[in-house]
Amino acid sequence: MDVFSAPLEAEVQTLNRRPSFTRTTGAAEGVAAAAALLADAERPVIFAGNGVALSDAMNEVGELARALQAPVATTLMGKGLFPETDPLSVGTTGIWGTRAANDTTRDADVVLAIGTAFGEADCSSWRPEFTFAIPGSKLIQIDIDPGEIGKSYPVDIGIVGDAKATLRALIDRLGPSPRPPARATRQAQDVIRRKREWQAEVSETQSNTGTPIHPARLLRALSEAAPDDAIFVTDVGWNKNGAGQQLQVKRPRSFITSGGMATMGFSPAAAIGAKLGAPDRKVIGLVGDGGLTSVIGALATAVELDVAVLWVLFNNFCFSTIQTVGASYFDNTKGTQFTRPGGQAYNPDFMMLAKAFGIDSMLVANPLELDDSLRRALAQERPFLLEVRTRGDVPMPRTGYWDIADFLKGGNVVD
Repeated sequence: MDVFSAPLEAEVQTLNRRPSFTRTTGAAEGVAAAAALLADAERPVIFAGNGVALSDAMNEVGELARALQAPVATTLMGKGLFPETDPLSVGTTGIWGTRAANDTTRDADVVLAIGTAFGEADCSSWRPEFTFAIPGSKLIQIDIDPGEIGKSYPVDIGIVGDAKATLRALIDRLGPSPRPPARATRQAQDVIRRKREWQAEVSETQSNTGTPIHPARLLRALSEAAPDDAIFVTDVGWNKNGAGQQLQVKRPRSFITSGGMATMGFSPAAAIGAKLGAPDRKVIGLVGDGGLTSVIGALATAVELDVAVLWVLFNNFCFSTIQTVGASYFDNTKGTQFTRPGGQAYNPDFMMLAKAFGIDSMLVANPLELDDSLRRALAQERPFLLEVRTRGDVPMPRTGYWDIADFLKGGNVVD
């Protein structure tokens, strides 16, 4: 403590002290080999992680995808770096990815992975029957960190380099139309079919007219109502994994989540930070009632700083994900449902709570009023809370796999 509390004379550092860097292009022989493998592929897939955004390589991914006419799948953290309304987009992969993404990546003969650590949730615990069948599929991996190359899957071609610079070299090497048109057409037809089948699979819940409102319907309504450059900041549960799967994000750097940490209470304050960083964009914090009440002080911060965040509150009177785990594996939901001693559902009056903070709010419980309520809430230019009464008894569709389910079923007992 004597060292810690001693006076110190030093010049105050007011500039970013991160060293400048020069973008390093991957080795030419690796780029040439990758180009040859991609040009000859029957079913190539681009798998893009958040490293693409960190390298500002979103345009290069788009240019490469269109030159190859290859579908693009992303990690959860990379969601939106390629527009999910694009015909080549198949969405996110993994346990809560889209079925179109998982089927397409599993069926690929060549996977080009850029800026991803191949995290467990994105790769269905690396089980080949669900998301990536590597080996089987040939893997080209581009990463700035040599320690990532081949860490999770064996590589056929590993390229250490900056994503933006290396993709530019790869695009130049491939040229504008490197694949035979017939191959690209066959693959495009498969992608169209998978996307159509996936949309049919989720359409019933997305158009559900029951009450409480189905969270899938809320996510579809958000996709349609939000401006193209809106920033979504998620908490956990349906508003994270469900959003990763079913919310359509159209612009890069528009989906912020705690990722694998699954930090409940992340969204309310993180949305304020996103709005401070991008004051000209609409910021929408997606949060459950459990998450909001755990960090309710964020509302005061928004008022103090006059930060115009729209929080969309998924109020289902429970910790829905924990409730699902308890019901599915332990036949016990104790502590997961918000009720009074007699069993009556209970939560604070969020409208009165918002008013106490000086925040305007709105409640919607009728699914037929959802679209209009969202439009009105999105038009607000001040801190605003939109409470939506949602169902808490509907688990997210699992299109992939996560081996935590095996642990929950059997513990760590080995037969």
